[in-house]
Amino acid sequence: MVGCKRYPEVQSPEGLRLIKALYTACSSQSKERLAKVARAVSQAREQGKVSAAEADALDAIITQAEAGDWRGAADASWAFAQDQVR
Repeated sequence: MVGCKRYPEVQSPEGLRLIKALYTACSSQSKERLAKVARAVSQAREQGKVSAAEADALDAIITQAEAGDWRGAADASWAFAQDQVR
């Protein structure tokens, strides 16, 4: 159905890789992995490897995890990945 997706469509393999890495960081509750993903998202945005909408969505999930809501962030990153299925 049109309009049912919460997250933007990922335009590149890099975006998909970041979603996977973010899910892994959140599901394992790893602050080190989360920091690595945050740096990678920032770099990918700067290099134009992901769109602003993709980076904003990833950053929102990172912020959620940084606030201690690991479960919610893992669920959100999973939903982001699921929204990529056509």
